[in-house]
Amino acid sequence: MKNKLLFILFFAILSCSKNKILKTELNKIQIIPSGEWISSVDSASGLSIRKDRMAFYNNNKFNSEDIAKYRIIDSIEMDDNNKKILGTYLIADGIDDTIVYKITNRNNKSISIELKNGRIDEFKLEEK
Repeated sequence: MKNKLLFILFFAILSCSKNKILKTELNKIQIIPSGEWISSVDSASGLSIRKDRMAFYNNNKFNSEDIAKYRIIDSIEMDDNNKKILGTYLIADGIDDTIVYKITNRNNKSISIELKNGRIDEFKLEEK
């Protein structure tokens, strides 16, 4: 009985927290422009974007299973009327798994992403 009361008390206190973390998906205007995004580390590697699909490629090649639907999410902390963006994330929903990448910098011509190995790579939109 004592454990049940502690459990209920814990969740009651937890739910009274003023700070709430929200995740909002960016609208279509805020998505990454379509095209080839070349890695600043290796010019034969990059990110291919078409509408709401993406694929990382190496040696200028990728397989169909590398293509994932992507979305960009802002993680926001709300406290009363104050809003603080905690981070922006690129979420790749693949066939077998979902991978989350932190976006450290983004504009219409370049994007910096923290990769799975912890390294940050900058990708620049290839000029046509």
